[in-house]
This record gives sequence, structure tokens and C-alpha cells, in this order.
Amino acid sequence: MRSLHFHHPAVRTALGILALGAWGLSAWSSTSNAYSWSIALEPWGQQLANAVFFAATLLFFRSISREEPTREAETLLGALVLGGMAVLSLVLVSLLLEHTGKDNDLGYFMTDVWPALLALPVVAYLCWAFVRMRGLIDERTRATRSGWHYFFLLVLASSATAIGPWPTWAMWPFAGLAGIMAFSLVLRVKWIAELRPTGRLFTLFYLLLMVWVHGVLLLKFIQDPIPDVFHKEPLLNGYPLVLVGFNSAYVLVSLLALLFNWPISAVIERRARDLEGFERLLERSATGQLDETELHNHLFEVAMQRSGATAGFRSRPLRRRHRVQHLREGDVHTDEISRWEKALSENGFTKPLEEQAYIYVRDTRRHPGLRAMSNRFRTALAFRLEVAKEDDGFLVLLHRHQDAFDERTIRVLHNLVKQSLLTEENYRLVNRAIEAQRMEGEMVIAKRVQENLLPQEMPQVPWATLAVHYRPAMQVGGDFYDVFAEGEDRLHVVLGDVTGHGLGAAFNVAELKGIFHSNTEYLGKPVQLMRRVNHAVSACFPIGVFVTMAYFDIEPKENRFTVARAGHCYPLHFHADTGEAEWIKPGFLGLGMERSKDYDQMVRVSEHRFNSNDVLVIYTDGIIEAEAPRNMQSTEVVLDASGEPIDPDLPNMYGEERLVEVVKHSAYFDVHRIRENILQSVQDFQQGGPVNDDLTLLVIKFT
Repeated sequence: MRSLHFHHPAVRTALGILALGAWGLSAWSSTSNAYSWSIALEPWGQQLANAVFFAATLLFFRSISREEPTREAETLLGALVLGGMAVLSLVLVSLLLEHTGKDNDLGYFMTDVWPALLALPVVAYLCWAFVRMRGLIDERTRATRSGWHYFFLLVLASSATAIGPWPTWAMWPFAGLAGIMAFSLVLRVKWIAELRPTGRLFTLFYLLLMVWVHGVLLLKFIQDPIPDVFHKEPLLNGYPLVLVGFNSAYVLVSLLALLFNWPISAVIERRARDLEGFERLLERSATGQLDETELHNHLFEVAMQRSGATAGFRSRPLRRRHRVQHLREGDVHTDEISRWEKALSENGFTKPLEEQAYIYVRDTRRHPGLRAMSNRFRTALAFRLEVAKEDDGFLVLLHRHQDAFDERTIRVLHNLVKQSLLTEENYRLVNRAIEAQRMEGEMVIAKRVQENLLPQEMPQVPWATLAVHYRPAMQVGGDFYDVFAEGEDRLHVVLGDVTGHGLGAAFNVAELKGIFHSNTEYLGKPVQLMRRVNHAVSACFPIGVFVTMAYFDIEPKENRFTVARAGHCYPLHFHADTGEAEWIKPGFLGLGMERSKDYDQMVRVSEHRFNSNDVLVIYTDGIIEAEAPRNMQSTEVVLDASGEPIDPDLPNMYGEERLVEVVKHSAYFDVHRIRENILQSVQDFQQGGPVNDDLTLLVIKFT
């Protein structure tokens, strides 16, 4: 389901004015009732103003929620605590002075005026906290995203309960539906497992304060509703109770989850350190600092430790139809290894790696092909290893008890094996290229390696068409691009430029591909992805070598894309409905330029909306920095992207303005025509001049 879109500045301003106006009208009418003024609204008018105030306030904060940057959980909770404490202090003032008699002006004010004024900060905080808590809900499934949208619509509809007295029986179905929908969301607290060790204590403190704040507000609404703004009977006004009830339930569940998972946090952190150690090992292997044997030994060692297997072995093919034991541990003999390999090969474990990456036998006594092997080992977990589509043997873990490996362990081991195989493949590609240099020349072989690393065909999706062009300045270059498709519902696009040219830059590109593929689980999380990639680049690349990159997370169901631009050229977004082109400028330092743990604090992420026929142009500086021959340079005044004239003594570069013009004139053609028009425009501008930089162009047109 598509979310409601109220992000246009004019709409956002109108919602804010409407919310303040409705609240002011309701508060003024309430004050008029208290002081017997003549402008008091009729009861139905007062109720309608309250309903408009509730709905407009919720939509206003929903409209600004996407404008706020993505933040870590403890930072977000800290902001919510500050807002909640400020609102709670106002509520406590009313509690302290609520027994003031009406025999003076202060008594009238605290009894009849103050509650109406208090409604604005209380409702505003509840709405703001509600929409911001979405950042803590795990929305990696379509069902959860749809559940949130439906629940938001239900809360919005609940503002209508402020109009007129509702019979008690009519509120029970509403309360039941709200409870069911909220229950499915409050359990989405997987962010607890991703907390950093240093932030866990702060998060606990924030959650305790949040439980107290919302608990007091909930009791306030039930026991002492605010006159003239909320109903006298609080259970007949679903709006504030749904908001404060959901907020209270979510922080309470989060607090309990944090407390219950605290004892095992040390185990999780130890596993994380092990994984980071293994990733560093992969990085060393990718740079040639570690050979395949050491990589195999460490993979086998980590697999045995993480699984708790009784025994295991790692075998590799020595020659056709013959395998040799490579590694073994535990009480498993050489002849037994041969029988296991034969049994696995004869029982369907020969499909391509994409179809069957591993096999898990929970009880060998019930497996027809492995029943003969069950006298000593009841559980078997086998990974078939394949490097560059070549069979590379088995990694088999055995256990004496049945169903001994849990799903999390299997998933972690599967990821480790995938990373290891990809690193080994890159290692072999690089070594084969170096070996072949003696016969065919280093550039020819490096070009072949790079062509294998960069995708040659773009994924086919129903909501967009993609076209790419890659041209290195020499036979190989430092430009890099990749596309990761999650079915038809999501697309991740990466395009970058490694400093330098030639063979050295090409090897850095190969290493960069391995880094990205080892971090595919962080696609859709730009801050974490950029932090990990920057860490790997800082560890692997020498000082002075860095990467500029643009990362796009495209969500067609939401009609939006998220951009993280690490020092790269401004991507260009052409809006078909207005005919205007927009530069996407928010960004941060290139990867490897800031080699510290604080890099994730520099990452800036921006979100953008797209419509049908919009065009997205992503490129490297080989486009805008293409130069015309010096003897053909024009004397015309050329402006840069900010409208300032370019110094005529500087090289005459193609520039951003020319790119904008050719995109505007070509945007209504198909994506391949747009790409060819841009390339032809650059070629005409250069007029046969030398090529000084790598050039990569990726065009996306939304259908």
C-alpha cells in the first residue's frame, strides 16, 4: 500500500496552520465558556474543531517525518525523552495546581483555561513520538510496512471520535481492531540486537524514562481527561488513548526485550567480533596478503567453533573424480570422509550453487541416502563449495545428536562461506590475470578481469528501464558500478570512482566489488553500509587512495529513492511532470578520506520522490570533465552549475549545464536513446580529442 504523501512545503505549511487554527478556536471557545464570553462554539462545533486539530496535527508531523535524517536508536530515544519530559513537566504543573479553588483568577485559569492550552503540546508530542517511532520498527517485510500504513490510517480515523458522544458498544470493535494491529507492530524490536555496546546502557536509561513519561500520560488521560478538548469519558475518545497506548506499549516491550537479551549480549558481541575478524581476513586475502590455504584453514576453524560441531572436514578436488582430504577435526576418519562425500554426491547434492548452497540433515536415520552413516553422527550440515563455477569440494560439519544446529548458526555459516568463496574467486581472478600477463600483456588480461567483475546486463524490472555505458581511459580503469535487485520490489544501485587509472585502479575496483558483496546484508541501510565500506577501504587501500561513490536505494512501491553520495558527482534527477532537472547535492566525504570510527556521523542520506517518466542520470567525472581540444576551445561565456562564469583560461570542460540541456531535450525518449544522446553530445564536444578519464554513465527511466 502506498503511504500518504504530504511532503510538499505548501501542504506542510497548510497543515500546520490548520492544526494551530483548530486548536486556537477550540481553546478560545473553552475560555469563552469559562468566562461567559459571547463567542463560545456550540458543542458540535467544539467537537469538530477538536477532530480537525487531532487529524491535522498527526498529518503535519507525518509530513515532516521524512525530512528528518535517519538516526541511531539511542539518539532517537534521547530526543523523544527530552520532548516527553518537557510535556510531562507541563502536565505535572496542572496536577500540582488542579485543586486550586475558583475563588480567584488563578483558580479559573488552572481549571478552565490551562487544560485547553495544554492540549497543544500534549497532542503535538504524542503525534511526533508516534511517527518517529516508526524508525524503530523493523520494516524489512512488505507485511510490516503495510501494517504500519493501515495502523496510521486507523489512528487518523480515530480523530473522528472527538465528534459527538459515542455509545460504549461502538468503541469496543474499534479498540479491538486497534489492539490487534498495534500488537503486530510492537513486537518489531529487532533493533535491540543491533545496539552498540556503548549505547546499550543509555538506551536502557532512555527506555525507563519513556515508560514513566507515557505511563503518567496514560493515567492522566484515563483518570483526569482534559476538559473541553478530550471527552469527559476518556474511553469514548479513541484518539489520545490509541496514541499514548501504542507509544507506551512499544517502549515497554522494547525495555523488556533489552533486559531479557542483556545476559546474551556478550555472546552476540563475541560473534560479531569473530565475524569482523573473518572479514578482515577476507580483506587481507583480497589484497594478496593471505593465500588460499590460510583462508581455508581459518574458514574451517571458525565454522567448527561457531557451530559447536562434534567433527568436521574440508575436502578439495585434487584431480578429476578424485578428492583428497584437506582438513579434518574430531573423531572422523579418512575412509569415513570418503563415504560421506560419496553419499552426499549420490543423493542430489550436485545442483548449481545458486539452487542449493547447502544441505542440512536433521536426523541421518531418517534420510534414505545417509541412513548407513547414522551410527555415529545424527546431524550433518554440508556446504558445497564452488569458485568461479568450478567445483571446489565440501565443507561438512557433523554432530552426534540430531537437529544440533539452529537456523541462526546455519545462516551465519552460510554468509561466511559465501564471503569466503567470493574472496577466493577474486583472489583467483587477480592471480590468473597476473600469471597471464607474461603471455598476453597486463592490460588485456586486466580488461578481461574487469569485464567479468562489472555487470554487463541490467536487471529487468516492470517499473523502470536501465541503460549503462562504461569506457575506461585506458584498457582498464577505476570506475565501478553494480546493481542489486531484490525481486521486483527494490533496487540498489552503486556507482563509484576509485582514484587513479590503469591496472592499479582496476585491482582496487576488484577489491571494492568484494567489499560490497560481503556487505549485501546492509543494503537498504545506507549509514551502516557506508560505515562498513569506509572501514574496509581504509584498511585495504593505501593512504591517498579513496573512492567517490553514489548509492541509490530505490523503492518503487513508495515512489521514492534514497541517496548516499560520498564525494561523487551530483546525480541528475529530471522531473517529467515539470520539465525541470534537479541536482542531488547532499553528500559527505569520499570513502577512505576519513579513516576514523566517526565516519558514520558524517554520512548524510537524502530521500527523493519520483513519478512516471522521471529520469535519473548517474555518472562519473569523465562526463562533465571531458575537455575540448585546446585549439578548438570556444570563446563563449560558459556558466557553471551555480550560474557563475567559468574562467576562460581554464580548460574548456563539458560541464554540468550541457548535461542538463541534453537530458532535457532527450528525456522523453527511451532510456537507450537518452544514453546515446548524452554520449554523442560528449563525443561531439571533444571533437576527437584525447580521453583523459574513465567514463561511466548509468541512466534509469521510471515507467
